[in-house]
Amino acid sequence: MGIKMVAAVPSVHLKRDVPDNCNVYLFYFPGHERYEALEKELTRWGEETGNNLFVGFWGLDDPNYNFLTKQFKLSDMPAIVMTGNSSIASIESSGRWNTAYLRIDSEHLLSNTEGAMDCLERSYNLFNRELIAEALKQAHKADNMARFLSILWKLRDALGPVGEFLDRRDIEVGLAPNIYIKLAKPGAEGEEETPTTGG
Repeated sequence: MGIKMVAAVPSVHLKRDVPDNCNVYLFYFPGHERYEALEKELTRWGEETGNNLFVGFWGLDDPNYNFLTKQFKLSDMPAIVMTGNSSIASIESSGRWNTAYLRIDSEHLLSNTEGAMDCLERSYNLFNRELIAEALKQAHKADNMARFLSILWKLRDALGPVGEFLDRRDIEVGLAPNIYIKLAKPGAEGEEETPTTGG
């Protein structure tokens, strides 16, 4: 059951701590290297944005940790993954869910707190303006989810300054299969779904 927390959470576990009533989700996957200034800024951001943005620092002891590193194609740690709830970041295609995400795992960017926060704020706007959702819908309509990224690039004109930073090698855009955050209906309780079928 997703609990109704909206502030930065120091040790997130998939089923226990991820709420179902936020728009955008930022997950910080820790590593041996610490970026304390960035972690402090992420915590502040999570505390200020309410239900608009959930910030969670992933618990290394979570049983789903390895599952998530595979879905988000994490290899270098620490890493930051940003995604959204099912209404703005996910789409069902051929019986499988695909969820769009942006990933930052560049040491160059993570060590630059101001630059990292700028990119994250632009990414946040990308999800909130539903441009990710629009690219997903177009790809689904074409019955070719592989076209998602190319369609997203074609939306660069609409993105304005947001589109420019997508060309940076420090940021990766991808689709995670078999995971989505189902947005709870008002007055209802939900949970993060992790279907096990498909690959």
